[in-house]
Amino acid sequence: MPEKPLELDVVRHHVLRRQHLAGSTAPVSLVQVARDVGGLHSTMPATPYLSLFSRVPGFSRDQLDEELYVKKSLIRMRCVRNTLYVLPRTMVPAAFTATKRLTVPNSERFCKYRGVDEAEYKRAAPLIVDLVRGGGKTTAEIKAALEPSTSIPAMLILMCDRGVLARGKPPNWRSNAYRYHLFSEYYPGVKLDRPDEAEATRQLISMYVAAFGPVTAGDIAWWTGLGKKTVTDVLAQLPVAYCAIAGLDGEFVMLRRETKWLAGQQDAPKRTVNFLPGLDGYIMGYKQRDRYMDRNICDFVFDRSGNAAPTILIDGRIAGIWDFTLEDEPVVKYCLFDRDAIGPELPEIVRKAAEIGNFIAGMRVRLKECHNVEPLTKRTAGAVMAPLKGQ
Repeated sequence: MPEKPLELDVVRHHVLRRQHLAGSTAPVSLVQVARDVGGLHSTMPATPYLSLFSRVPGFSRDQLDEELYVKKSLIRMRCVRNTLYVLPRTMVPAAFTATKRLTVPNSERFCKYRGVDEAEYKRAAPLIVDLVRGGGKTTAEIKAALEPSTSIPAMLILMCDRGVLARGKPPNWRSNAYRYHLFSEYYPGVKLDRPDEAEATRQLISMYVAAFGPVTAGDIAWWTGLGKKTVTDVLAQLPVAYCAIAGLDGEFVMLRRETKWLAGQQDAPKRTVNFLPGLDGYIMGYKQRDRYMDRNICDFVFDRSGNAAPTILIDGRIAGIWDFTLEDEPVVKYCLFDRDAIGPELPEIVRKAAEIGNFIAGMRVRLKECHNVEPLTKRTAGAVMAPLKGQ
């Protein structure tokens, strides 16, 4: 353990670097970014596109489409916390094997809730396999070919979680109407039966610590969905070091190779502004959130289920939230929690708001600063996806 606690500003900058949010203009591949950040959150279809736009200079939507659906170097699948992620092809076997004890029972329960028991699954699954073989089918096409009494969406989720089906290309970047394919046909050579569960768990935890560390064991258990005892046992097998962070409670763990760099940093570079989409991995990656925000803004950033709104970061700390709406014209709205404390960063915030609005709309957008926002915890479910609606 380092002799003295690490400074929180230095830790945040270190994580920004690992998360490709420190403002580097160096060329980098999308696959490398996805690996470095621990995968791209993909519950909302647009999130991985917006996450990459915030990290990769010159990013365009067709670049991610090419990696997902042409080169197939990135794969969309459910894994940690039963959450849909976009992962590098090489990370998929470990993520699948380490988390299938969580994802499969969850989708089995959903199937039963929708009236699909194991007997119905065994009857309908071979029919779906035959339908999608050799080119894939949409949910609507599968529904049209099978008896309407079967809950096809629930079946498709379970078949994906069991590694039978793969999610292919939807009609557009903001749609989750995926085309379903046989996994073995769509991703030839990807073996989901290895490594074994113990090795897969080690790889998954090591990847998380590399992407988000320093972290607590509680952070790891929360992000992976694995028990804290499993996490503690695995950490004892990994090349990690422990440290304290000034201003934060608890013991933190990081890869041993990074201790010298972090211990040698005196000051963190300043004036880094980022616009992140809702559910971005940087915000969703920690159970302990004091590291990047004041507690008094938590209810404006997270809803009652723990889902994060689109955020504005200054030097890795949450300074506000933003929203994109289509009214009479495309508008990017933003709300700054402590505007009086924001000085030289304001022009950069305005510039970044215009840039991300142009990326979404494909044209210049109007900007609107909002005030007196209602907490997400007092609003209806789903408000987190439109936190400034009505402003």
